[in-house]
Amino acid sequence: MGEQRQDTDLEIYRRAAETATEIDVRFRETTNPEERARLREERDRAFSAFVAARVTLLRSGIITTAADLAEMARIQQQIDQAADTQLLIQAIGRFAGFLLRLAVL
Repeated sequence: MGEQRQDTDLEIYRRAAETATEIDVRFRETTNPEERARLREERDRAFSAFVAARVTLLRSGIITTAADLAEMARIQQQIDQAADTQLLIQAIGRFAGFLLRLAVL
């Protein structure tokens, strides 16, 4: 009997949903109006990318790989560990780009 392949799509979807929530929390906790405005733009772009990728990730069939899952984990860690707004914005940009790439698969 063959080994069953891990559903990396579902795991990436779960991690992306957690990451989107973390981005929202970090946005809400930002009190500086200028930083909040800069963060809002990236947050909105990331959420649009998440919506687009969500449809692709929840289809039948697995389109992602273990390498994609590892990349999602790295991005999630970068967002969790971002010490300032600029680092957070950069990590959110990587998150959005990663999801947009998945959305067109």
